[in-house]
Amino acid sequence: KESACEVKCGDQFDNAVVQRFNTCAVSNKKCVPQEKDKGQYPMPKEGSTIDTFDTRDFTGTWYITAGQNQLFDTFPCQKHEFSSSGPGRLKGDLYWRVTTPYGGERERTAVQEFVADEKHAGILYNHDNEFLHYQDDWYILAYQPNEYALVYYRGTNDAWDGYGGAVVYTRAKVLPEEYVPELKEACKKVKGLKWDDFVLTDNTCGKLAKNVVSEEIERDATILRLDLEELENDVELGLYGLPTEIKAIETDLEKEIRVIEKTIAKDEKLIEKAIAKDEELINNELKDVGTQLGKFLRFGSSSK
Repeated sequence: KESACEVKCGDQFDNAVVQRFNTCAVSNKKCVPQEKDKGQYPMPKEGSTIDTFDTRDFTGTWYITAGQNQLFDTFPCQKHEFSSSGPGRLKGDLYWRVTTPYGGERERTAVQEFVADEKHAGILYNHDNEFLHYQDDWYILAYQPNEYALVYYRGTNDAWDGYGGAVVYTRAKVLPEEYVPELKEACKKVKGLKWDDFVLTDNTCGKLAKNVVSEEIERDATILRLDLEELENDVELGLYGLPTEIKAIETDLEKEIRVIEKTIAKDEKLIEKAIAKDEELINNELKDVGTQLGKFLRFGSSSK
């Protein structure tokens, strides 16, 4: 639930400042512990993928017309443009919209690049990403060239290991009903994946919806961004300045220790001198006593 809340909040309010803050808090400073894989989206069995899939045939415009995970897969207006620079390589320029809590819409874009597995063309990897070090692996469970593709995916990032979902790509904006029986059967390839969990998406892509409250929130968000930037700087300065403060404390302690050591050494010398003086006085007194005693003894002896 916590991860779901974070994802949804990120979708609705994402911007460059929030991304930098997430990078600092999640990736760099490890302030947020990573949610571990709970096995909700297991690895498909060997032989489950369509290894006749060719990235060069998957170019052009495709729409996500159905999605399984409502956190990632069911946004409105999911229009993706794909290109391929060669066999086993796929680049996606992704576009989608996010509905805000106040009825408005925000546009989102991303670029993803995939490389096919050397042995299985139906498995594609999207790795080596900078933001949260996220990785997404695609598994093509069903495919009809130029008609549709059922993509099951599982991924990991610094905040969440083991997230996943599934989407249906079609050339048409609306999922054709005749594909459903094949898609339903293909879902059985992965444990726990059910066609009944899929939701049809809205790809009418009309005029971007706006909301007065949303615009007010945007103005407030501008102030929040400035606050976040200031907070981020304070965190960075605080964390990076801490070693300097510790070094200063260590230096002060070393100075105090040296002063104490000098004082002790000085006191030791004074004590040694005092003892030597006392010893000298005692020796002198003992000599005087010895002299007097000698005289007494000699005087006593001569009187007899």
